[in-house]
Amino acid sequence: MTRKITVSLPDPTLREYLQPHPDVTVLEWDLAGEPPLPRIDIVVPPYMGGPEVLRSLAAVDTALVQSQSIGYDGVAEFLPAGRVFANASGVHETSTAELALALILASQRELPRLIQNQQEGRWDARPTASLADRRVLIVGYGGVGKAIEDRLLPFETTVTRVASTERTDDRGRIHGIAELHTLLPEHDIVVVGVPL
Repeated sequence: MTRKITVSLPDPTLREYLQPHPDVTVLEWDLAGEPPLPRIDIVVPPYMGGPEVLRSLAAVDTALVQSQSIGYDGVAEFLPAGRVFANASGVHETSTAELALALILASQRELPRLIQNQQEGRWDARPTASLADRRVLIVGYGGVGKAIEDRLLPFETTVTRVASTERTDDRGRIHGIAELHTLLPEHDIVVVGVPL
């Protein structure tokens, strides 16, 4: 016999990503107010707004709380005891790495200054720094750090990786966090991708 499950989504926009299934009941609950049922098998909290909303789970029996975010800061403080929480590791690495690369390029090429000059009708043609040949320090070498490195290497950068513990992978050495103060002065760009 197939067991039917109930899933709550924080808003209707997520429904478009789900295919209907006869054994799955999907309802909406943004964790504000009373839960719609006494048991919801999988609860998806709102993407933004902080972990405080997890307090509302005390009023409902749940099997899994599935976050939409990579982070888990503050979850232990607000998640009722005995609840299983899963973050969205593996979901946002690509888009976060793209944003990091865009911000690095904008900084190196002084895009905010160039945009302001354009808006003011000013011509200020001075050279800006290239990303090529820059030494980049990535502090936090999890999924996001790896994705950032993957995007930096084609720009002819030298990338140094730092994680909580020293280790080696197929690309070489990953420095331990204890070496951070020694490594900082040797780099042109620092990317910090660690838990809050």
